[in-house]
Amino acid sequence: MKDFLFDAPLWVLCVLIAGGVAIWWAGNNRVDKAMKRIGLVVLLAGILLAGTSFLLETDAEKVTRKTEQLVQAINIRDWPTFESVLDPRTRFAFYGNRDAIVAGAKQTADDIGLKSARITGMTVSRKDTVISIDLRAISEQDRTMGRPVVTDWRFDWQNLGTGWKLMTITPLKGEQVTAEEIQRNLSRVQ
Repeated sequence: MKDFLFDAPLWVLCVLIAGGVAIWWAGNNRVDKAMKRIGLVVLLAGILLAGTSFLLETDAEKVTRKTEQLVQAINIRDWPTFESVLDPRTRFAFYGNRDAIVAGAKQTADDIGLKSARITGMTVSRKDTVISIDLRAISEQDRTMGRPVVTDWRFDWQNLGTGWKLMTITPLKGEQVTAEEIQRNLSRVQ
């Protein structure tokens, strides 16, 4: 219910607003004050729901935004932003913590000659206190001689009282690249 109030589907907002206007219009044409009031109440409910959906960000929207920030940070090599979304205990492949992941990301981006990365699709799911995002990304690298590489990932986010932080990064088997191939291309840093 909370997600519905703060992230209402567009069609619901349109139905409420259009329905409110239609009911008010019909009441106005019939000179029916009760129908006009009902129309105004429905219209107001649609406007309020649209306002809460626009102004307030759900947890799923927060982690989606943070996931986009993370990929953009890698893309432009903004390592402080990249580091800011990771928890100190974040795990990824053989990297055991945030500092190792940041160092590994820097080195890997340089080693593979990362030119650009962008998200082409995302699926968000929630289980208990964890929000998982499965995403597909496309990147251009020097290693692939300009041929785009499509990879699939799972990011597990958790809010432990300090805001939503990325806890686990898992490469997934994709159509083009396997999780093992991704891990083989990661740079080992000391």
